[in-house]
Amino acid sequence: MSAATRAEVCAVACAELFRGDGEIVAAAVSGTVPALGARLARMTFEPDLLTTDGGPHLTAEPVPLGAPAGAVEGWLPFRDHLWLVLNGRRHVVLGASQIDRYGNSNISCIGDWEHPARQLLGVRGRPATPASTPPATGSPGIRPACSPRRSTSSAASAATGAPSSCARW
Repeated sequence: MSAATRAEVCAVACAELFRGDGEIVAAAVSGTVPALGARLARMTFEPDLLTTDGGPHLTAEPVPLGAPAGAVEGWLPFRDHLWLVLNGRRHVVLGASQIDRYGNSNISCIGDWEHPARQLLGVRGRPATPASTPPATGSPGIRPACSPRRSTSSAASAATGAPSSCARW
C-alpha cells in the first residue's frame, strides 16, 4: 500500500470540515480538493449533506469529477443560495485569489475596483459568510492559505473577506 498523496490528505481534511453538519448545503467553491472533500463527506459519514453538481443542481448522489450530474433532487438558483447563506444553512470552503498582510481576502478583482486588470469570481455572498457560517469556517475560523504567492505586501485590491490568522506573518 502506498502512502497517501498530499491531495488525498487535503481532500480528507476538507471532508472532516463537514462532519456534524447534517442537512446543510456544502459549498466547495475553491477548487477540486474542497469539492472532493464535500462529496467524500456525503459518501462516508454525512449522508444528509446537500451537494451540487458545481452549479445549481442539488444531486441525489455525489457527482464524480468531470461527470455530468445523475439524478437531480432539486434546483438551487442563486437567490435561494443567498437565502441559505443568510440563514446559516450553507457551509463554505472558500479560498482567496489575493490576501494582504492584514489578512483581508479578495475574490473580486485584481487592480483598481472601477477598472480592474482582472475580474475574478466576485463578492457574491462572501461578506455575509462570517456572520452566517458555522464556527468551524466562520470568521475568525476562516484560515486562508498564507504563502508569498497568494499574498500582497500592499492592501488587497478588494477586501471581500474578514481578516483572520494571516493578520501578522
